[in-house]
Amino acid sequence: MATRNGNQLQQAIAVLIQSQATLMQNQAAFVAQLNEVSRHQVESDRRFARIEDELEQIKAILLRHDRVLAELPESAVLGNSTAAGNKPHEICILCSQS
Repeated sequence: MATRNGNQLQQAIAVLIQSQATLMQNQAAFVAQLNEVSRHQVESDRRFARIEDELEQIKAILLRHDRVLAELPESAVLGNSTAAGNKPHEICILCSQS
């Protein structure tokens, strides 16, 4: 009977050791995935920051463009800008409509 209990104990210890090894492998894989997710998060944060900076620059350009258009006489904005020898801005909707 002592041998039987000894066998069961050895089997339980072997299962425990195997379970610990599996747990450590799973933990290592989890940490590796967590590091990868963190790296992607850092990249995403940088991209979003760059996009926000570019958006602010675009807003500033549009505001300047709006002020310039507001200061122009109405005939210059609504008239044919090429008549005076000026080329219309390619991106300006008002200037390209003739």
